Formats: sequence, structure tokens, C-alpha cells
Amino acid sequence: MKERIESAKVIAITPESRSRTKNTKVHLTNTFVAKIESPKRVARGTKKVKLPRPRYYDTEVAGLHVQVTHTGHKTWKLRYTNERGEKKTFLIGAFPRIKAENARRIAKEKLARVTLGEDVQRKKQQMRDALTVEAFAKEYLTKRCSHLKTYADLVSIFKGHIVPYFKKVKVPTITKELVENFHQSKSHTPYLANRCKAVMHKMFTYAIDKEIMDHNPASGIKDFKEAKRLGWFKGDSLEMLKTALELHYKKYPLQTMFFRLLLSTGRRPNEIYKLKWAEIDFVEKQILIDTKTGQKTFPISDLTIEQLNTCRQFSGNYIYVFSKMAMNEIIKKSETPIDTFWKTYKWHWTRIKARMPGVNLCVYHLRHSFGSHMLKANKNLYNVKQAMGHTSIKTTERYMHVLDEDVRTDINNTEALEI
Repeated sequence: MKERIESAKVIAITPESRSRTKNTKVHLTNTFVAKIESPKRVARGTKKVKLPRPRYYDTEVAGLHVQVTHTGHKTWKLRYTNERGEKKTFLIGAFPRIKAENARRIAKEKLARVTLGEDVQRKKQQMRDALTVEAFAKEYLTKRCSHLKTYADLVSIFKGHIVPYFKKVKVPTITKELVENFHQSKSHTPYLANRCKAVMHKMFTYAIDKEIMDHNPASGIKDFKEAKRLGWFKGDSLEMLKTALELHYKKYPLQTMFFRLLLSTGRRPNEIYKLKWAEIDFVEKQILIDTKTGQKTFPISDLTIEQLNTCRQFSGNYIYVFSKMAMNEIIKKSETPIDTFWKTYKWHWTRIKARMPGVNLCVYHLRHSFGSHMLKANKNLYNVKQAMGHTSIKTTERYMHVLDEDVRTDINNTEALEI
């Protein structure tokens, strides 16, 4: 049995009353819409069938209604008749992003244009049909992603991979086959391929919410198997890294310090590249980092202090530690680092990695190396969790593999038990 809220009372909905509940007139308020529940499946003989999506029509503006999907999404729509006598539905937007008062205002504006002979839905459909991936990606990033901590990463994925491949392809025409071909084109880098597909899946979900698409072409595509990313620099690979960084430093000193700081702090690349001098406390030996879960303060080592002092020789007069202006690039001091070193650090890492033949590790393994070496040195999982900024100890437990060798050594030190 399903419940529907109507005005101040609750009315029981049964399968037999489904025709009565399909369209209901009520004064739509934000409180009322927020309390509407999604229709659930009901038993019909041996099968379970879905109740129809209920529509609640407003008593104030003719044709304005809110529709609820089976997943709980609530959407404002406007039903009207065009000058040719055809019934049309115009999508206004999702609740609660659009409140009741704004939905009424938009509906009144559209109805006024319908009165003048304009078919607002047809015009909107024409605009949707002409919408390219390049244009829609900009909208998606602005409206759905700008507040996310991973925004810079998402921009990089779209600009560097998704947009160049699809570019002028119209969003409504994208098929599963096209997405599969794109995914396959990145098969040489499984993690990146899977990440791109996941990002596109979310973008297509947004397109469905806006009724630009009626299905998600990224659904049902299997991820590539990824190699474990918890490798770390140790032994020969660590020595090769040190040598490669020393050579790179001769020509690119400040850029090289970026990678040295990643290794000595265990921070993520997107956390260090936007580090400001004002966020560094040289007295208390700590830095303020904008992490995935908010701003946090992390202690830093004497080695990191020494590295930051080296950086200060090159960029101490600028806002950001890794200011592109300090790297002899043309850029205004006020610009954010997204448009500065972030675009070039991968270029530098490619050249550093070229000096380490046979080392199959990426820049993110610098962070793993910090955590692994710290755990191996102190064997304190909690301290590593705090230093890495993990929210769950389970994440830190992935580093336990570094203690395997120590366990074997400790086992061999039990000769006293021989009897």
C-alpha cells in the first residue's frame, strides 16, 4: 500500500485507485512536494508491477505539475496546447533545485509566450538536438561539479580526453557503441579508461535528468581490469628516482621541487599544486591542505621545511608556491593554479620517468611511497592514517603489505623457542 499526501491529510493509495491518483490537483508548496514518495511496485497476481508515475497539478497555474519517478526524482513540468492544437510538455527543472515559487514564475513566462504563438517545447527540443558534447560538458562542469573537491581533475579529464574525442558529436545521438569505442581507445591505460567512462556515465545521467537523453549509453560497459596502484619507490627504483630528479632540477628547479614535496609530504598532486605560502606555518611546521573532505592541517618534516625554503628562492614573492609566473611563464599573479602548473606537471613527470627505464610507477606512487616508508619505519598504522589524511583505517590497511618482510624477519628471530 502506498501513501499520498494531499493538503493536510494522508490518503491511502491502492492498485484499484491508481487511475484516480495519476493526476491530482493541489496547491503545490515546497513542503508538499518534499513529502511526496516515489511509487513502488505492487503485487498483481504472481508479478510485481509498477504504479504509474503520479502527477500533481497546481491549482494556481494551469498545466504546471510535478512528476515523481520510481527512483524518487521530482521534476517540474508544464503541460500546454500549442497553436496547432497539439498537447506538449515543457520540462522546467528538478525539485528541490527549483522551488515552487520559481516553477510558477517560469510556467507563467512560458504560457505567455505560448499565447503569442510560440511553441516553447519545440524550440527547446531544437536546441537540445543541436547540443554538442563540448558545449554540454561545460554546462555539466559548471552546474554539477564546480563545488566538488575533484573539480580540477574532472576538468582535466574532459579537456584532455573526452572532449577531444567527441567534440562536435550531438549529445542525443551518442550510442553505447560509440562510448565502447572511446573506452577501448584508452585500453592501454585501464585506470584512465575506467575513470573517463565513470565521468561520462554521470554526465549522461545529468542529461537524462534534463530530458536531453532517454537512456544512459555508458551503462553496461565493463571496466578494464586494473593493476594494483599501491606500488612504491624503494631500493633501486628510489635511487633511480633521486637521480632523475637531480638531473631534472638542473633545468627545472621549481618544477622538480613539486615532485620532491609530493614524496616528502604524502599529499596528492592536486593538493600540493594549489598550495599557497600563506598556508604554510614554518614555526609550527605544518601546512593547511584543501583535501577531499575539507581543509585539514598536516604536520611536515624538517626535510619538507628545507624543500619549501628552496622553493621560496624561486616563488617566495608570489601567492602560490608553484606559480607559473615564477617559472618564467606569462601569467597574471591573480590567476588560479588550475591554469598554471597543473597543465604542465604531467609533461615534467613524463621526462623524469624517461630517466627511470624499467620503473613502471606513476606520480601517484609518490604518495604511496610516503605512506609505505612511514609505516615500515614506525609500524604504527594510526599515525600513518593521520599523516595520509585517511578517513577510514581500512584505507590505511592497504599499506600493511610493506610489513610482510619484517614479519618474516621477526619470525626468524625466535630461535630461543627451539626445544
